Formats: sequence, C-alpha cells, structure tokens
Amino acid sequence: MAQRADGGDLLKRFDADIVGALASDDRQKPSRADTANHANVCTALKSASGRFEAAVLHGERYTIANLDALDGTSKEYMKDIICTLGMVRLLRRRPGAYKELREELTTEEENHMKLLSTGVDVFDLDAHREAGLIDQTETTENYAINTRSLTIDKLRGHLVD
Repeated sequence: MAQRADGGDLLKRFDADIVGALASDDRQKPSRADTANHANVCTALKSASGRFEAAVLHGERYTIANLDALDGTSKEYMKDIICTLGMVRLLRRRPGAYKELREELTTEEENHMKLLSTGVDVFDLDAHREAGLIDQTETTENYAINTRSLTIDKLRGHLVD
C-alpha cells in the first residue's frame, strides 16, 4: 500500500499549529518540518491511504493502477480526501479538542467514503477510459438518476428491499 499523501500535503490543507498540537504527545509545539515528518502524522496518513484504497476497491470503479496514474487536479483531489481522512485520525487522538472541526471533517470523510465505496465516478480518468483501462462508465449524474429512480420505485411499491 502506498502512502498517497504526506505530511507536507497535510500542512498545505490544514493549520500546522493544529496538526502539530494533535500529533505531539508532549504538548510541545513542534516545528513545521517536525510536524510534517512526525510519526503520528505519518501513521494517520498511512491509515487514511489504506482506508481510501479500501473504499475505492470496494466501489470497483478504479484500480490501484488507476490511482497510481492520477495526475493534475484529480491527484490533488485524492490528496484532499486522504488528508481529510488523516486529519480525522489525528483529531481522534484529542477527543476533547477541536470538536467542531472534528465533526465537520468526520461528516466530510463519511461522504467521501460513501461516494468511493459505492462506485461513484469522482476522478477524471477519461484518458484511461478511452484506453479501455476502466470497464465501467457510469457517471455521477447517471448514478444520481438511477438512485433516484430506484427510490421512487420503492416508494411506489414496485420494488421490495
């Protein structure tokens, strides 16, 4: 399993002082470089990368090779997701601290994982699709329409769970 985001990526997305406070066990404020390379930050991001890959593979939309091939804005979006997951793991280390931030990021994490694990198309891999590397071509819009249609059918009594 690859660590798909590093401490530098996390510090580009979240306040270094908050990340440092969450990572440090001695309540000392580490430097920016120490925070980015802190063992607890690395562990949180490795765990987040694993959770991300598990959701992606469960959704059967992308392969590990597809993730490795991401570039540009799609790669940055993947890092956004992983950093959010990693930050939630760091926030859990200090359950009484930053409650609003923890709740906000936990909700965001749940939404990301739901999309990825249900196979919604979230990354731009058109070149890979055209090359035949991705079999499924359902778009986010089609997914929403199909989900809405199933919900309406269930409400009308046409489908039984």
